Amino acid sequence: MSDDGPDRWGPVTRYLEDARSRHLLGSGSASEHLAHSAAFAAAVGTPPTRFLDLGTGAGLPGIPLLVRWPESHALLVDGSERRSTLLAQALLDLGLSERGVALAGRAEALGHSELRESFELVVARAFGAAPVLAECASGLIEVGGRLVVSEAPGSRGERWRHARLGDLGLEFAGVEQHDGRGFAVLVKRESLNPRYPRRVGIPSKRPLW
Repeated sequence: MSDDGPDRWGPVTRYLEDARSRHLLGSGSASEHLAHSAAFAAAVGTPPTRFLDLGTGAGLPGIPLLVRWPESHALLVDGSERRSTLLAQALLDLGLSERGVALAGRAEALGHSELRESFELVVARAFGAAPVLAECASGLIEVGGRLVVSEAPGSRGERWRHARLGDLGLEFAGVEQHDGRGFAVLVKRESLNPRYPRRVGIPSKRPLW
């Protein structure tokens, strides 16, 4: 995870253990989730000024990244009002509420709001199929910004190698490997066509590829 002391990660570990007991977090120990988030940070490299965690769930990787990047601000987005309410309380309890905001919302709608193309980095750990994530995320990434996505073990990013990716202004830049974990990196090369993302639910019902 890191050679930081327990004082830094103890509260986050306890939060993650509590989230798992409430069935808000999947399998794996808190230390495993934190190690995964540390690898996420390594894949990103230089901390962003502002980032968005798409489909954050219980706050992964958003909360550990906020702890690791003390100068960064984040918007943690989830489709569930209940999870977002609990996450907002967690940010407050962990002393992160001045830099982190939990928001319940759909990425398709947010991509046509004042948040459109306003983040230099979007991260996603488990959001769904590649075309759905690419379409939803591209509406939130500024030109020149990046999308960094957790990949399955052994992946070479095959799911991102599609010509339609260019329709979303994105370019696949490769898979970063850190601590045995893979992360696809996509770069926003062009501003997104105003027709994208399509209305709520359509990207998953009629994926671009």
